[in-house]
Parts: sequence; structure tokens; C-alpha cells
Amino acid sequence: PDDVVTLALILRSEEPELLERDNDQDGFVDKKDACPNQPEVFNDHEDEDGCPDDVVTLALILRSEEPELLERARLTVDGVAKEIIPGETTRFQVPPGHRALIEAVAENHHRLFEETRVMNDQRMVLTLKPIRWGDVRMRVTDPFGTPLAAQLIDPDQDIPAEGMTLRMPAGSNQLTVGAPGFQQTDLLVDVAANARQEVVVVLEPSGPWLEDTRLRVSDRIRFSLDSAELTDDSQSVLQDIADWLSAHTAIRLLRIEGFADEIGAPAYNHRLSIDRAQAVRRWLVDAGVSASRLEAIGSGEALADPSTHIADRSVGFLVVVWDADIGERPSAAILSDEDP
Repeated sequence: PDDVVTLALILRSEEPELLERDNDQDGFVDKKDACPNQPEVFNDHEDEDGCPDDVVTLALILRSEEPELLERARLTVDGVAKEIIPGETTRFQVPPGHRALIEAVAENHHRLFEETRVMNDQRMVLTLKPIRWGDVRMRVTDPFGTPLAAQLIDPDQDIPAEGMTLRMPAGSNQLTVGAPGFQQTDLLVDVAANARQEVVVVLEPSGPWLEDTRLRVSDRIRFSLDSAELTDDSQSVLQDIADWLSAHTAIRLLRIEGFADEIGAPAYNHRLSIDRAQAVRRWLVDAGVSASRLEAIGSGEALADPSTHIADRSVGFLVVVWDADIGERPSAAILSDEDP
């Protein structure tokens, strides 16, 4: 046992009523009141300290240009949100001189943002604009017009290959559209109210792809003018082709066709087109593609475009032999449709 005794104390006052006194009559007894001689102002701003607040009142009334559409809404001031009844006054307390950030949100209305400096008690009427709608028929294709099944990234919505009708708010709408194997694209769609319109979105491939027997690429392979020297901006396209061939081992033989325009003698152009095809073949072999899978030929000026002089610095690709597990070898009829 401990060698101690207990001292029991009872505290009293000569005037007991003073111990529970609430001098400012604000509901906080003086011993718990930080401001016993100044009553608390109950305004949802630090109502627990028993002191008056150095605040002013921002009174907001929310309306709509079409009142029958406004059933419920939410007002937020500096992060403090209140569900409100449209047309009635909603009060917020802020420090004098404070720059208040106001947000109003209601169904079927555009979101409203306001900023105001509140010096004294202030009343504001906020008017929301109703959202008007339009119908947008959207289709997605590749650069050759082939329909694609795609996705709207935001808002999240699948778009079937045959297209679909989207109901969208009138005005400018920022959209992002993508599809597997294709680059995402951002577009701005101006939607007319109470109207129907069609939008065709063209997606660029993110790498090579087959169209029948043709291997298409996202950009041309270019050469210096009147030369078989590859330009620097062709390197990424060639690397995409090398990667594609590495992933598609069933392609047994890919024909590389070099082109030149009609400027110059036909024999010279034919020689130049062969040199260009061989330059591409060497690049791909150096990148790891088996030489036995590549065939280089020159087509001279046969497929050149004299209106642009761009085709004279490009090559084309044709799948000539592929394994039976991805389909039979292209028929002679198909080849004759595309090749001279």
C-alpha cells in the first residue's frame, strides 16, 4: 500500500450565480466565452467562440431566363455549398473586402461563375442561362473514307462504324475522338440549337495498316529532290514499317515500289525509282527486317502525280506473299487493279 492520503476539494463561490453567469446573454457562460462582454453573432461563421464576427453578409438570389426550367440548384461561395430554393435569398458570411468566388449549378442550365469583392452587406441576383440542345450525327472514318468504330473520350461514348446521333448543348463543344490503331484527335463542334447537323471525323493512323493488299503509312517517305537519299523526316515512318513487319511475321514478302515524276527522261526516272526503292530496302534491313521479306522495284513515273511533284519523292508498299493463316495470297485481279 502507498503511504499517501487523499485531499478532496470542493470549490464554491460567495455568489454562486456568478459561476454560471452569461454577461452578454449569447448562450455562452462567461467562463467559456472568449468575449464575455460581446455577444456572439450567429451567422454560420465561427459561431462557437462566443465573439462577434468581423464579417459582412453576401445575399444571393438565383433565377433563370426560363423560370419554369429551374427546379433546384446549388450555390457555392469560396467552397461553401448550399442547396437552395430558386428565387429565395441565400446568405453567406465573408470578411469585409473579401473577393468572393461564386458558382451556381442547376440542371439544364449552363454553369455560372462570378467573382465579386464584398465591402459591406451586399445583395446580388444571379441569372442562369438554359442549355439549348442540337442533334449531331457523327461518323468516324480513316483518311480513305473507311468507316471506323470509335470512341468519344470525353464524354465517354462508343460510336459504331455506321455512326450515331448525339444530343449536345448548343454552342461550341470540345470533343476528343479516338479508335484503336489511330491517333486521337481534338475537335471543336459548333452545335446549332434545335437543329440537326452531320460531322465526319477523319482519324489518322498511328502506324502502318493494310488496305486490301496495300500497306498504308501515316506519312510519305521522302527523298531529296532528284536523289535516292532519304530525308530525315522519313526515319520515323520507316521505323514504324520495320516494327509493323516485326509484329506481322505472316507477311512473307513485301514489295517496295519506288516512284519518280515525269520530269526528265523515262530511263533516268526509272533508274531513280529503283534506287529509291533499294534505299528503303537497305534501311529496313539495317533495322532488322530479313532481306528475304523485301523486294525492291522501280515504277518510274507510272504512279507519279504531276500536279504536285510530291509523289516523285515517295515509295509505296504492296504485300505480295503472306501465310495462309491470315488469308490467301492476293489474286492477280486484285494486283492488276492497283499495279501497272
